[in-house]
Amino acid sequence: QSRNKYNPFLNFEDNADQSDPNDENFKISSLLDKCQSYTAEKLKTLHSKNFQQNCSSLFLNIDGNKSNFDCFTAELHRLNQNFSIIGLAETNVTSAESSVYHLPKYNQYYQNTLKKKKVPTATLR
Repeated sequence: QSRNKYNPFLNFEDNADQSDPNDENFKISSLLDKCQSYTAEKLKTLHSKNFQQNCSSLFLNIDGNKSNFDCFTAELHRLNQNFSIIGLAETNVTSAESSVYHLPKYNQYYQNTLKKKKVPTATLR
């Protein structure tokens, strides 16, 4: 089933008959259009060889460790994949609270909030 994807860069593309492939907005827009959503099973089936041979990463806007970390760890267990790098955005957790949200086999680095914005957390393997 087809689903419209959010792509804010479409608004910035030139309406000329042919887009310039060297234009940064065109490049970003094209990259976003190629993004795909996978079920956990399809991700493992289609990309298991890549995961075994290459560096793999997972990024998630967790929207609050306090309310979503347990579901996130359950999903990681279900994926049964050791990602090289995991990035979490909007954890809403300070570095002082970070030890509560530990992932086994990963070193973690939390950043404190800057200017009332929740900054990403990178958890590295």
